[in-house]
Amino acid sequence: MLKRYAPLKNLKKRLPFWVVGFLVFIFLLKYKFILSPLWIIIFILIDEKIKEGYFFDPRDVKKPLTHENLAVITSAILAVIALLGRREKNDEDKDNRW
Repeated sequence: MLKRYAPLKNLKKRLPFWVVGFLVFIFLLKYKFILSPLWIIIFILIDEKIKEGYFFDPRDVKKPLTHENLAVITSAILAVIALLGRREKNDEDKDNRW
């Protein structure tokens, strides 16, 4: 199934990036919630570049637990959050009208 799955490949290069990425995520989660999922997507793609040498391989989207798969799932979640936020804002605007 996942014959070439090596989650710890290039760990020494990726570890400092993970630490910085985690701290940025915590900051964004605390102050700007909507930017947190966007940062996760960027973080996943940069980590893929560090690990494998490329940003995105469409063939890996169907494979579970790959960077590409996680980026697509996170993008879908971000789209749903944005749509719900827009709908909620439109409902508030309608309530505030005379």
